[in-house]
Amino acid sequence: MNRNYTDTLTLPTYYEFQQETIYAGDKEGIDLTDDSGYYQHSLSYRANTNNMDDAGYRYYDENSYGVYKLTFDTKACRLLLVMDNRGGYRISVSDDAQSWTDVLIGEVATVRAQTGDLSRDLKQANLSQLVDMSKGVLYIRVADASTDGGWGGAFTSLALLTVIESETATEAPALFGEGKLNTAVPVYDPRLLEEDVNTSNAYLGRSIGEAGSFTYKFELPSDARSFYIAMKETNIRVDISTDGSSYAELSRSGGNYLNDTNGYGSMETWNLTQYLAESKTVYLRFSRLSAGSEAVLYTLYAGYNVTENAGTDYENKTYQAFIVGDASEDKYLDTYDYTQMGTTNKYKEFNRTSYAVYKFAGDASAKTVRLIASVGNSFVLSVSADGVVYRDVVISDQQYYGQNFLSDTTVRDIAIDITALVGSSDTIYVKVADLVDDNDCGAQLRGIGIITMK
Repeated sequence: MNRNYTDTLTLPTYYEFQQETIYAGDKEGIDLTDDSGYYQHSLSYRANTNNMDDAGYRYYDENSYGVYKLTFDTKACRLLLVMDNRGGYRISVSDDAQSWTDVLIGEVATVRAQTGDLSRDLKQANLSQLVDMSKGVLYIRVADASTDGGWGGAFTSLALLTVIESETATEAPALFGEGKLNTAVPVYDPRLLEEDVNTSNAYLGRSIGEAGSFTYKFELPSDARSFYIAMKETNIRVDISTDGSSYAELSRSGGNYLNDTNGYGSMETWNLTQYLAESKTVYLRFSRLSAGSEAVLYTLYAGYNVTENAGTDYENKTYQAFIVGDASEDKYLDTYDYTQMGTTNKYKEFNRTSYAVYKFAGDASAKTVRLIASVGNSFVLSVSADGVVYRDVVISDQQYYGQNFLSDTTVRDIAIDITALVGSSDTIYVKVADLVDDNDCGAQLRGIGIITMK
């Protein structure tokens, strides 16, 4: 199953894309009744822990797992793994099926707070520096994030996008995959690690020993205008530097820090935008807050925005837009997940993994295509020309928490030129979703639309 993609992820774009996809229900490779397609597998609980159920996903519980082998062109400069995961999953990659690197981990605490179906998690990871690209082979292991029983890992589909560079290209920041402004950071990601002193793999996180610490280096683009982090931790102190030598502790009080105490989710966030005035390179050092107590970083999210451009105005304008709740919204609604969505008379709130995709008509002769939106709280807006590969165009400047931020104070009126991203496509897809999908402070959409001008 191969599909070609061009001019979809970065612009100016000089990439060609090959996509190979495995679906959990395929008989080619992973059908439950056919073991021959597995590269490697453990079926210690075959009857009920590695199965396909009516929900359409492959499920691994406790000590069971599956390893899938994909090959790719050795001329590739990047590998992008896109997965539709569920439950308490642990996704690891390898180039030899011996040494494994965790890249995606589902939060067991969050998963166990759910009832009914396993929660859905759409994730993307850049694997380019995690495997030997010259080998042309990738092993992907799907397993349970925890082996203590219940809420195992599952997936509906996984896709490997092989990116081949044909000319010079503009580099995206190393932390973020192409088209992504917000990401969940694997806590053992070697692309970020600047220094590591006495840390180890802990239960679903990175543990810091006595007098230990680790430092991440975030290199943001030159036009970055905002930067935030959000995390879930136990006994962690965070220090920040813009030169890699002089550090200052991040305060847990004040306007750039927010937290929540609901017991689930990333729990704490800092808006670090002020530091970008000093440098577009930011160092974060994680150490023990209190000596003698265990310190573990469980999850870390990071995101940035670039300077926004509304584009050039032209006299001939065509508007396609709606206000949430109006009958016109249904005209544009394409696909959605409302399982964790809230509504008021002002907005729809897309929490955790809920989202909506709106489909608008494109215009091949348009000189400017502008995205307009009124949206608040913790959001990410993405666009696509084909409804398959999306590029983030703007996120909220930080993750918000608590009832104090469920008001009009976080609303932004957005106008962004997306001409280069959708080009002459006859359709334009706009997706609205939660910025950080492990908590209930999600995107609050008031209205959205497209203006084509010529």
